Amino acid sequence: MNEIIEGVWSLAREFMKNPKYVSFDKDKIEALGEKIKEYAKENSQCSSLKLPKCISSGPPGQIERIFWYELLVSSVNFCYWYGRSTIRPEGSSSAKMYALLDEAFEVKNREAENRTFSSQQYREEVAKLFQNKLMMSRFPLVDQRVRCIDELIKKDDELGIAQIGLKELVCIPEFSRDLFLKRAFLFIMQLYRRGCVLPEEVQDLPIPADYQIPKMLRYLGCIYYSDELSRKVDSGELIPEGSLMECEIRAVSIIACKLIADRAGCTCEVVDRYLWSKRKECSDPFHLTITTNY
Repeated sequence: MNEIIEGVWSLAREFMKNPKYVSFDKDKIEALGEKIKEYAKENSQCSSLKLPKCISSGPPGQIERIFWYELLVSSVNFCYWYGRSTIRPEGSSSAKMYALLDEAFEVKNREAENRTFSSQQYREEVAKLFQNKLMMSRFPLVDQRVRCIDELIKKDDELGIAQIGLKELVCIPEFSRDLFLKRAFLFIMQLYRRGCVLPEEVQDLPIPADYQIPKMLRYLGCIYYSDELSRKVDSGELIPEGSLMECEIRAVSIIACKLIADRAGCTCEVVDRYLWSKRKECSDPFHLTITTNY
């Protein structure tokens, strides 16, 4: 197993040796694993996400552009709420973020019909326009989103866009700072779902530990919280980034999803996809941590 991936598994196991705030229900995990087994049989291969129209209808260099597209997405895909989970300034959401990025690509695609770009110039101009759109749309933590994109632009020369993988991502500080590597893992999974990386590249990946997966695992009874942690989550009290509570929430989610995947005979990517697809069925609050990690 890749030592970067093994490091995340090891970290999650370390937190779960003697957890203070979280635990899991093995019976519920096994039951969910059995339920996902049929889903996994039908969805064990790449889910064939279509290429965004702004990529499929754009200028040449499609593979390079989808890597840049998903890199930009991964760099800013965090914390859309403000104050509490239901407050989304100006409709801030991942869907709106994707729409703004599509618009930025489409603007530059139209310009490419009448002017000549180098590949790097095209990527930089898309990224800068995307930054402006995020600022104008008043996304939370917009200063940090702008910084994350600036970091990608600076790294563009040395990345080798269409060859980038986990090793390269952990050399980018804004990806590497998360010891659970949520955004880095999601980047690889999204490329797999678009048919751009091979199945073996996601075989050993843990789930990208975020807000929604623990919310769903708790809702389904697979994990549960101590009384103190339950009160904090249910009342919308902030849980600090890097605190024992937050780390245990993410660690138990990673371990629980691995147990579910083992029971279902599938990868954690399939479990992540299943739980994410069900997230709107649950209106329970998720834990509130102000972070760029997820």
